[in-house]
Parts: sequence; structure tokens; C-alpha cells
Amino acid sequence: MSISVLVVEDHAEVRTLLQHMLTQQGYDIRCAASVEEAVAALDEMPAPCIVLWDPVTLRMNTLLIAQTVRRGVHVATIPVSVTSTGQAADGSPTFAKRLTSREAVLGVVREHCPGAEALAAP
Repeated sequence: MSISVLVVEDHAEVRTLLQHMLTQQGYDIRCAASVEEAVAALDEMPAPCIVLWDPVTLRMNTLLIAQTVRRGVHVATIPVSVTSTGQAADGSPTFAKRLTSREAVLGVVREHCPGAEALAAP
């Protein structure tokens, strides 16, 4: 049994890390870098059990919310931490974003995806 997950994350390195981590656990992963890509993915992929989205830089818009609600798909934020890294040349603040932990991500997915525990069994 394949359990689909849609990851919506604008940072390529975090998106790749999530895709790798969840694929290793047996999930069927589809990634999107924007809300528009996520809406298109929902129309093309098997219904995901969860949409994991980036709470820091992506805003859930009404179109994506409507698509997920209509399909009965859970939505959860990707557990990330953000730290200040200084200032850019133009004086604006710079930040680093990273996953809080592998266990936190897997916990969120397992909480919302019935049967997910069976995927992790040896």
C-alpha cells in the first residue's frame, strides 16, 4: 500500500531533504515549490493523506485550502526552526531555516496518515 504525501516548500534543499527522508520511510512523495504547483499536483496525483507546507515563507491561499478540503486531505505545517543569521547587503535581515528533527516530521505525517506505521515496520 502506498501512502501519498504532498510537500509544499520553496527552499530546494529542505524540499529535497523531506523528499528523501519520507521516501526512505516508504511514502510516495510529490513536491511543489509554490502554491500554484501544489494545486496542480493535487489535480494530477493520487489523493495524498497530508499536505505538508512551509509555514515560514509560503502562505496557504484559498485555492489550495479549497482543494485540500474538497478532497478531505489533512494539512499540517512542516516542523521548522528559523534563526537569524545577520544582515544582507541591503540591510534586510537574513534567516536560516531547517527542520526541527526527523522524528518531528515523521510524527506529523504518521499522526495524519492512517496506516503509516505499517510502512516503517521492517
